[in-house]
Amino acid sequence: MSIASDIQLRKAAVVIIGDEVLLGETLDSNSGEICRQLLANGILVGNITTVSDSKKAIVAAIQYAMQEHNIIITSGGLGPTLDDKTRDAMAELLNLPLIEHVEALEWIQNYFKKEAKRPMNQLNNKQALVPKGSQPIQNEVGTAPAIWTEFKEKIIVNLPGVPSELQHALENTIMPKLQKQVGDGYFRFVYVYTENIPESELAVKLQDFEESLPEHYSLAYLPNKRKVKLRLSGLAKNQDELQDNLKKLSEDLMKIVPSASIIPFENWEEKLASLHKENSFTISSAESFTSGRIANLITTVSGSSMYLKGALVAYDKKVKTDILGISENLINQKGVVNEEVAKNMAINCRKMFSTDFAVSTTGVAGSEKDEHGADPKTAYIAVATPTETKIFFFEKPGLSRKDFTETLAQKGIELLHNSIKDYFQKNNNHENSEE
Repeated sequence: MSIASDIQLRKAAVVIIGDEVLLGETLDSNSGEICRQLLANGILVGNITTVSDSKKAIVAAIQYAMQEHNIIITSGGLGPTLDDKTRDAMAELLNLPLIEHVEALEWIQNYFKKEAKRPMNQLNNKQALVPKGSQPIQNEVGTAPAIWTEFKEKIIVNLPGVPSELQHALENTIMPKLQKQVGDGYFRFVYVYTENIPESELAVKLQDFEESLPEHYSLAYLPNKRKVKLRLSGLAKNQDELQDNLKKLSEDLMKIVPSASIIPFENWEEKLASLHKENSFTISSAESFTSGRIANLITTVSGSSMYLKGALVAYDKKVKTDILGISENLINQKGVVNEEVAKNMAINCRKMFSTDFAVSTTGVAGSEKDEHGADPKTAYIAVATPTETKIFFFEKPGLSRKDFTETLAQKGIELLHNSIKDYFQKNNNHENSEE
């Protein structure tokens, strides 16, 4: 069976299964991961539902999702215990018996033998059961195979609820298989940043623009205090055409919004990647209050493994002294939030990872002074290059802990980018002057 590849038919629904999510015991991260991977492949998500570990509830949720969507992905309920009801629910939905799949049973047995290295419990045999006609998909990092079912011109995929297993299955088997079924498609978005103009006023100004957007394009308003982030999204079969359209639409939008309200925005992760294409280099990070956020942002760009060699979260001062080699006397006398610590963190990080450049952060993200009197919402960022180390001081008293961390993580990438760019410009100019 093949789902038609027309863009308007690329619609998916997500069903999250588990009492632990409904009780607030477990935070649902799986729906976000499913949505991100579907959208990256040009498949729109129209509905997310969370249901209990009840066969009746699971059947009802899938049936409801099938009314408006062609792809239904569930998460959870594939374990070996009595409260795992997804297989039974699928059998009832399809009106077909569960059968033991010989190959699936072998996958599970081999996992216990080679990976778990412990005897297999007989309850795990249950995980080899699939509805007749459905296809099990090997779980390479766990025991519960995923299940692929094609029913009434719909695709239903049952995934394990363990986040690492779900992510691995999506990336390595489910998305490639889905792409073959539905054909190519691309979902992209761009942002326009505004400030000092209310969301309601923006909506009035942009009403005609929004109503005239082409099919499969949309505008979203994302307010945050005195700022409103405008997200233009598009779905298309041709990637270049999609990007060109979004660029033109964003330019049209900015002609409507008062120019004084537009905030210039640079995607420093992308600019860092572009800079690497022009000048080969390696980087690393040693982060305290940003807790690895700089490295996390950098790795959102494809190909970042070519230049980011490693990152260290040096949150505790013993990590700074024992691993990064920061002087214990310095920390005892002056604390961890000062330009000397920031400088040495960057220099020693560069040495530790053997990279061309390194960035470090140390600061107070909380609302109280630290034990050595460093003020809240203050921070130092340092960038070490082959020839010098630059230190920058920041004070952002009006920001929340989260906004302070996010703002300065992005600033860290900006400073890293600019320092690398300056280094190569000076180096190239020096070489040219020698000629």
